[in-house]
Amino acid sequence: MSLSTELIIHDNLNNYATSVLEFLEMNEAENGLLLGMLGLLKPVQAARPFMAAVKSNNETIAAAFHHDRNLIVTRGLEPALDVLAAALIARNIDVPGVVGPSGAAEAFSKTWSKARGCQHSLSIDQALYSLCKIDWPQGIRGSMRPMTAYDVDLVSEWILGFHLEALPHEPYSTEEARRNATARPQDGMTFIWEVEAQPVAMASLARPTAHGISVNAVYTPPEHRKRGYATALVAAISEEGLKRGKQFCVLYTDLTNLTSNLIYQKIGYRFVSGSRHYRFQYGSQHI
Repeated sequence: MSLSTELIIHDNLNNYATSVLEFLEMNEAENGLLLGMLGLLKPVQAARPFMAAVKSNNETIAAAFHHDRNLIVTRGLEPALDVLAAALIARNIDVPGVVGPSGAAEAFSKTWSKARGCQHSLSIDQALYSLCKIDWPQGIRGSMRPMTAYDVDLVSEWILGFHLEALPHEPYSTEEARRNATARPQDGMTFIWEVEAQPVAMASLARPTAHGISVNAVYTPPEHRKRGYATALVAAISEEGLKRGKQFCVLYTDLTNLTSNLIYQKIGYRFVSGSRHYRFQYGSQHI
């Protein structure tokens, strides 16, 4: 017998968050991106999010969310993919891409491409890792400190460099990098690795959830690479995340970068799941 499902579209952010919270927190590490987004948004936004939940027998079995960039999906969406695609089309929403657990993201990208008559391509094939206890790297010079307002110029350059390398498919300007960097000292989430008073790498904490927190924007400029600075910084910033009362830290790695995957496992990160980002091409343009 086929599974009976119902797709529910929410108009209120608080109601949506309440509706899907228990489901998302059952796999908190895997759903950290969506949980983090819900924590960052305010109930009234200039652009109203698309918020959907899939229910079966009154239980949430999947969720989807779109705000200003990619559609975020959870695993378990397959029974309602056609309905989800139709709901987006009815609202004239053309998503630039989809992000989520590998199987769900791939399945949605195929359904969406067929429904919209567009092309899809795999942009990033990632692994999600989680850490609860740190295996400290040895023999790496330097120490970690919080970013300050004096670092804004440098961090602006590094943020732009990070985006050009890690997210080349997503347009990002010098002005955006500057605004991003300027806001960082106040939130106390960005850290610098220094060697003899010289900044050599950066990383950030992001998207706290009930029990976890993400590590992202890990960047070492080319002239300081292959010395272990990013490894030491990720270990130190992960310790900072745990000191803030979190039970685990998570981070994403590019599966094609074997070096980073091995490095993070050596300091205690363990594989949770695959995650994929597909992007869509409408006519002759990517959006």
